[in-house]
Amino acid sequence: MARIEQMRASADSDALAHFVTVRRALIKALHDADAGILLGADAPQIMNVPGDALHHELQIYVQSGLSPAEALATGTTNVAEFLGQSATGCLRPGCVADLVLLAADPLEDISNARRIQGVMRAGNWFDRARLDVMLSDVASRADPTGPD
Repeated sequence: MARIEQMRASADSDALAHFVTVRRALIKALHDADAGILLGADAPQIMNVPGDALHHELQIYVQSGLSPAEALATGTTNVAEFLGQSATGCLRPGCVADLVLLAADPLEDISNARRIQGVMRAGNWFDRARLDVMLSDVASRADPTGPD
């Protein structure tokens, strides 16, 4: 944790602001050019927490000018199309039935994608209580004194 805090403290705020502006413009230009954007936060990196980083990336896409639906497509239908898997990223007969149940509409506010009530994965239902137990188990195994 000390290394992360040191990196954050030494960062030049003007340079970071410029980086964010350029990144948003690049994302929007790629989207407008139909370049095919895929969600993926490249975790684990020192500043990216797997899972949580995807929510940040969705926010970045919307802040860059994509609609919430377009941002969500970067992690669903765009991925299925890229991989040539027409039975993935869809909800109709014959599709792989992996999905996330949310408490609020992410099309109204992309941050609602964080309001996960349950997950269907490979035919198994994980309700909020079960997800919380799993997250607690991961947290209890984490080593807060590790190198990062």
